Amino acid sequence: MRAREPLDYEHMYELAELPDSALGEELISLRREIDAREAEFAAKLAVFERHKGYLAYGCLSLLAWLRWHCRMRLSSGKTRLEMARQLEQLPSTARALAEGQITFDNARVITRTAAAVGAERMGPGEPILLEAAKELDPGLLSVAAAHLRHSIDPEGSLKDLNDAHDRRGIWLSQTFGGVFVFDGRLDPEGGAYLQTALNALMGPKKQGDSRDACERRADALVELARQALNRGKLPQVAGQKPHLSLIVRKETLEGAPGAEAADLEWAGAVPGETALRIACDCSLTEISVDKQGTPVGVGRTRRTISARLRKALVARDRHCRFPGCDMPVDWTDGHHRWHWVLGGPTVLWNLTLLCSRHHRLVHEGGWRLSDGQNGELVAVPP
Repeated sequence: MRAREPLDYEHMYELAELPDSALGEELISLRREIDAREAEFAAKLAVFERHKGYLAYGCLSLLAWLRWHCRMRLSSGKTRLEMARQLEQLPSTARALAEGQITFDNARVITRTAAAVGAERMGPGEPILLEAAKELDPGLLSVAAAHLRHSIDPEGSLKDLNDAHDRRGIWLSQTFGGVFVFDGRLDPEGGAYLQTALNALMGPKKQGDSRDACERRADALVELARQALNRGKLPQVAGQKPHLSLIVRKETLEGAPGAEAADLEWAGAVPGETALRIACDCSLTEISVDKQGTPVGVGRTRRTISARLRKALVARDRHCRFPGCDMPVDWTDGHHRWHWVLGGPTVLWNLTLLCSRHHRLVHEGGWRLSDGQNGELVAVPP
């Protein structure tokens, strides 16, 4: 293969003058050349491994040689080594990759399938996947390969599924800044349950929604947990229905200078504005304490917005009342426009439904709601 001239970065402006179609064709051609080079690299790497050529460099393994002399990450080295071994037994796939008929990523799907079922059993399946690889992207090809794998090796497919189930897990931790970080893996069925629920809560992106997909997915996951808690169907914990527990001093809610932060169970310290938002629509238990902070009296637990008043609020508002938002009532909290902590009454005219995003925007974000014409609300930015 003839080496192409290196790109002259001092004349990059010339690329900007190319028609998009011409630049697109150039990129496709360049990608095919890269894939062909990957095929050549794999073929030579397989020979290099058989000869243990890495020993001449003082390396004890081929992966070590790839890391130090080709500057490859361990994962990239493993991918190419496994691919090199499989391509030796899949000459048709190796040839298609070298000729630019299939991409490196699609060849990787084929070689991984062959590694799973064995080259001998893969025989009849290779031409099927090769034809599919010429038309499909790696994601769709992986689906086709999974179906082929099951038809050739159903026991192996079941074992893979059981292995995936055994590796399931969610890791949840909190940073020093209070942010929760989690990572994890689910088997296909578990992932499908979660994806289906999140998609239902995310819905199609609406005009004016500035959140990206990650932010919308995060909000949907929190909403999934919030709705599960609100329905009251979860198992009891310590004799109570599971709920968010917030401990906050009255002076914190009132915004008194020097007041300490509120304490949210599992999360730690949260600002007073967050406490005010949560206190808008919650179950409240007043606890009297002495000068040392020791509880000396506990009042009855009551809803700041009663169930009857909530029904009237839902009948009037029907959805989030923030201008331009139509989030359904299940996504909303009752918001005290004049907060009860500051003397505002808990009556219908002083309440409005806000979804969690806009409720947060009003409290933590500093926005205000004022009355407009025809009963509509007007949002006033900070």
